[in-house]
Amino acid sequence: MELYESLLTKLLQSNPVLLKQEEKRFDSICFHALEEIKSILETPELSDFDCIERIIEVYEKLGAGCGTRHDF
Repeated sequence: MELYESLLTKLLQSNPVLLKQEEKRFDSICFHALEEIKSILETPELSDFDCIERIIEVYEKLGAGCGTRHDF
């Protein structure tokens, strides 16, 4: 995976147009994740524990793991 990331980084650095497109896509993904988290926090039926669990699920959908700390 490190080789893939290294090659992708070099490709993006060498192509400003592609970099700008990917930045826009990343911003859109992040914005949608924040909308989803806001919706979770505004759901009164959820306990604090359930809110945290669902927020972690949003985070993991983005491809970011939480390690074993929140492995309920």
